[in-house]
Amino acid sequence: MLLATFCILGTACAPDSNLDGAYAQVYLPHDFRQLSTLRADEFAQAAASTQRLDHIQDLYRADETREATISFFEALTGSRLVSQLILGEAARLDIAPALAFALAWQESRFQPRAVGPTNVNQTVDRGLFQLNSRTFAHIKAEDFFDPAINARLGLTHLAFCLRQGGNEVVALAIYNAGLNRIRGTGTPLTTLNYINRIIGYRDKLEALFEAQVVANYSQETLLVHASSFETEM
Repeated sequence: MLLATFCILGTACAPDSNLDGAYAQVYLPHDFRQLSTLRADEFAQAAASTQRLDHIQDLYRADETREATISFFEALTGSRLVSQLILGEAARLDIAPALAFALAWQESRFQPRAVGPTNVNQTVDRGLFQLNSRTFAHIKAEDFFDPAINARLGLTHLAFCLRQGGNEVVALAIYNAGLNRIRGTGTPLTTLNYINRIIGYRDKLEALFEAQVVANYSQETLLVHASSFETEM
């Protein structure tokens, strides 16, 4: 069982051009390392009760590990500013950072001045999170290309989509196709492909973060950061 999982994860973390080819060839996630130390009779119960921890959010919020987190995403995006803006807005809105970065990658490849092709309804998507000119008609044209404004509005809109959709998959469908269309005619195939790309990138990103950042810290350190934030909440 251990060997099979080890090989599967090794394949999943093969080099990928979308993540700068930075994957470790063989990688064992922190949560699995913890479970793999248990006896067979303890494993099922522990696995069922183990919650998925957001190590990115926890390490960003902790003073002593924030710089390592920012540096990881700076290397990924090519921009310290973009990385800090996305991490900050994700923390403010309590959105999983990996999802926020995966969305920005899909929408603009982290380029604040990206402009999409004209849509069927003659609107245009612009900036880091490709804000739609009709949905965000209240902001000035130049504000679409301000990464701080775009990240704030884009991730605030994602938070709205998460509340409306109830989960990440439906939220991404709403972000891409619009709430009325999803509720009315359903999710188009192009949107399903869009969701699949984002979720795939998010999963790889989380694995890479664990391999390159989380692995440098002890389990005790990670638990302290997670529990301290829960206490603050």
